[in-house]
Amino acid sequence: MIPLDPGGSIRLVVESLSGVPLPGARVRAEPEVQDKPDVVPPGASPAVTDEDGVIVLPDLLDRPYRLHISKPGHAKVVLSGVRPGAAVHFATLVKR
Repeated sequence: MIPLDPGGSIRLVVESLSGVPLPGARVRAEPEVQDKPDVVPPGASPAVTDEDGVIVLPDLLDRPYRLHISKPGHAKVVLSGVRPGAAVHFATLVKR
């Protein structure tokens, strides 16, 4: 068995236009370039924000990702160029 180093994490906070955290928002990460597999495929299962609107996507390779963020009753948002690391990313969802 070949030991693998764990990948990096993307930290994301999803909020409403008024700054209220949005729990239950679905987040799907996909590499912007499909050149090599991730430690854990980011699209393997949909991730959902917690009660504080926060989500951490672990074990990602150091490369840019596209985050697809959705919640029923809100317009979908796509963030591009998001890389794993210490930064915290923010997304605002607007009600339809």
